Amino acid sequence: MAAAEALAHLSLDALSELIAACGRLASWASFTQALLIAMRVCWAS
Repeated sequence: MAAAEALAHLSLDALSELIAACGRLASWASFTQALLIAMRVCWAS
């Protein structure tokens, strides 16, 4: 039973890390998109 609990805890940690990584990726993607839009606006004017 201890092994199953350890595995469940490990998978929760992995899931938590995956969610955090997705959040960082989304944040980086939105920053990049905003930067590209700003560059386009500057280029057009």
